[in-house]
Amino acid sequence: MKRCFVRLITAITAISAFLSCTYREVDAPFTTETEESVVPYYEYRFAIEESETKATLCDDGVFWEDGDNVGLFAGPGYSRQAPVDVTTNPKTILLSSSVPLAAGTSVYSYYPYQEGNGNAADTKITFAAVQKGGARSAMPMVGIPFQVSEGDGSSGIIRFRNLGSIIDYKVFSSNYAGETVRAISFNVSEGTNPISGEASLDITGVSASNIDLMELGWPAGSSVVSSVKLTQSGTVAATKDGAAASHMYMVVPPGTYTGDFVVVTDLATYTFHTTGKVFARNGLKRFNLDLDKAVRTPEVVYSLENQGVSDYLNAVEANPYTPNDNNSYIETYAKYKSSTNRLDLPQPVPVSWSTPVSSATVSVYNDADLTDEVEMAYVTTTTTSADIYNLIPGRQYWYVVSSGNTRVAEGHFRTSGRRRMIRVAESPSGFQYANNCRDFGGLPTIDGRTLKYGKIFRGANMDRTSSNNQLAFIKNKMKVELDVDLRYNQVQQASYDGSYMFNGLGLDQIPTKDADTYVGHTQETYNSIDDLTNHDNMGATLTRIMNAAINDKVVYIHCKVGADRTAFVCLMIEAVLGVDPLYCDIDYELTSFFPSLDGGTYRKRKDKTNSWYYYPRGVERINGKTGTTFQDRAVNYVTSTFGIPSSKIQAFQEAMLETAPLSNE
Repeated sequence: MKRCFVRLITAITAISAFLSCTYREVDAPFTTETEESVVPYYEYRFAIEESETKATLCDDGVFWEDGDNVGLFAGPGYSRQAPVDVTTNPKTILLSSSVPLAAGTSVYSYYPYQEGNGNAADTKITFAAVQKGGARSAMPMVGIPFQVSEGDGSSGIIRFRNLGSIIDYKVFSSNYAGETVRAISFNVSEGTNPISGEASLDITGVSASNIDLMELGWPAGSSVVSSVKLTQSGTVAATKDGAAASHMYMVVPPGTYTGDFVVVTDLATYTFHTTGKVFARNGLKRFNLDLDKAVRTPEVVYSLENQGVSDYLNAVEANPYTPNDNNSYIETYAKYKSSTNRLDLPQPVPVSWSTPVSSATVSVYNDADLTDEVEMAYVTTTTTSADIYNLIPGRQYWYVVSSGNTRVAEGHFRTSGRRRMIRVAESPSGFQYANNCRDFGGLPTIDGRTLKYGKIFRGANMDRTSSNNQLAFIKNKMKVELDVDLRYNQVQQASYDGSYMFNGLGLDQIPTKDADTYVGHTQETYNSIDDLTNHDNMGATLTRIMNAAINDKVVYIHCKVGADRTAFVCLMIEAVLGVDPLYCDIDYELTSFFPSLDGGTYRKRKDKTNSWYYYPRGVERINGKTGTTFQDRAVNYVTSTFGIPSSKIQAFQEAMLETAPLSNE
């Protein structure tokens, strides 16, 4: 079918001519009887003339789709959803009733169906604030009412007219061609109507003679709503002509508006100012957006690394460790850690807004549609700003700031960094809380893959993590279901120094050698290198962790401070997954940024000064096995020493490894 947008808007859309009545003994949709009642059921089915109707905007026309629903009023008290049936030829909509409709009954219709509409004289019509191109309708429509007749199937024609105005964007540039379009927004500063939101309409007053005079009712004081956002992926074309310059359609209420068109790509934001533009009902207005003529603001990129961690990682990148050297840079960069200079926490992303609010809610999303919220985002706020923690490096994020029902601000940004360090809610300084916490995700493997985010975390113990916010964050945001507690002694209450095991999350206890149970709190017995290399106990610990990951359960691994016993277990996991030995060393040394680590000592990759420095001893044991790579030797060590079958390791690898670098591009 050829493109027909102007014709589509100005032409009358016909829903034809046939009406069928069927008597059935089924449950009635319009009755207050119990489910056991059996009542007559009548169907009134109307054919749709596909060539002129519209449900979803796309380049080739607008067509009804499976899942579309028309709202129908059939006389007083009859209001229902009428699904579009795309399996029939022609396609149809269906009106059902528990009683036959008398001849002369008025039928009113609108699209799309909106739950809560019960009165044709006060129909609620929504112009979406966020519209998704090519996927769903954003065009509210209303049908000219008709009266039901009986017998010959000529009961009337529903003729739909568009209540809104369509904007047709074409985005191009000679300088920035090839960038990926994420979204287009129309941000309004002045307008005769709201630019989005819910309006009301008296459908009973609509007729063929006054269809173009329909007046939408808007709530008092709602003359300007800030924006409409269209999320649709596309490519910036080199010119406005040709197939590459695809159409992007937005639907707005009719009116006169002054504001900005804002195009967001993967690399920048482009702003065009427009004044007093008129948008007519049933109209289409095209805007050719030449990005060369816009105000260009490059995408803001925030590093998630605090200064100490960033300087340390830069030093290792400049002069990488090798398996045979004894170098360590950690002491140089971790010496500035303190309870007030928390170098074990991520650097937050700052956002701000101009109008102070007493209580701001900041929501962060993975997508421009604002549908995939980042649950692990932890936000602290003032009246005009917020800090956002726990994001993933190398991602693009969108955010919305709200105060009550008012949207205060919105925007987007990118992140950079090399590790995802975690702030666990308030995260007070101290080793009795879930501090020194980081995600395994993003660790690179020797074959060029990375570990998945959000599956395994390591950190300090949680004995004093007793506030509702912290517990809720670990359970509901981090989604931890397996608490791997590696401490030796078992008590029923939190100890003052974190030395004794305590079930901080209150999960069900798991017996020491129960490898098959992977949801709960473990009862481990590790207090020496001999304990950590015990065949039965460590075999159960590693198997339990692998089972949790395979079954998509989130794991938190810790001992007292997350330094030594934790380091040994994490080394085994990282090594069998194929993490490069360099990054295993870095992961171990990052614990040195924890201010509560043994009164300020450091963990250096080759340091075996103390008997409880288990990480370098674990590396020695792995390298004592045969194998071409560090991963080969690790798999050999884990299978031979702890009895874990290679099939389990393979399933664990499949559950934990990305096949390609993770991105939300």
